[in-house]
Amino acid sequence: EGLDGDLNERMEEDVKLIRSSGDHLRGLIGDILDMSKIEAGRMDLRYETIDMAAMAKDVVATAAPLAQEKQLFLHLDIDEEIKPIQADRTRLRQIIWNILGNAIKFTEKGSVTISLQAQSNHLLCSVRDTGIGIKEEQTAAVFEHFRQIDGGLDRTAGGTGLGMPITRKLVELHGGEIWIESVYGQGSTFLFTIPYQPPKKKLEIVESIAEMN
Repeated sequence: EGLDGDLNERMEEDVKLIRSSGDHLRGLIGDILDMSKIEAGRMDLRYETIDMAAMAKDVVATAAPLAQEKQLFLHLDIDEEIKPIQADRTRLRQIIWNILGNAIKFTEKGSVTISLQAQSNHLLCSVRDTGIGIKEEQTAAVFEHFRQIDGGLDRTAGGTGLGMPITRKLVELHGGEIWIESVYGQGSTFLFTIPYQPPKKKLEIVESIAEMN
């Protein structure tokens, strides 16, 4: 029985390793496909009305177990004045998840806070962590393909080197902006904006499709 028990434990570890490797490989393939679509101009966004507060709560709930494993405090701060936005649901969730997952990954103690704030013509989302931070001269590298920051730490979700570049491209496709505010050794804040309405060209395409239907 003891031998069988040891064997079963080893098998369970092997299964976990295989599953983890499979998840990583799927993530890498997905990132490469996304970047290929974006660079070829074939990333089409499917706009719909989205309740950002509800989406943020859902992403935070999904990320909570990851934060709990590291004993991190995970906070969500939502401005009561935020309005629904027009965006691609899948890609917007991907943006938030990439940034939030990235913050949790590089925070060993303390907290991660995601905030939603209403602006005049766009929504401002920020994810602040108490992690390792990024040197000022290295912030641009975070959004470059397959780049790593000092110490060999890949500051991209999933470690594929494409998480943050894809996130930047998806934000820009929505007509928004993304940037970083960081103090090395103290933490980072990733901020991005999403307009309440699609960019004019995208809006014309959406209206054209609606008329055809």
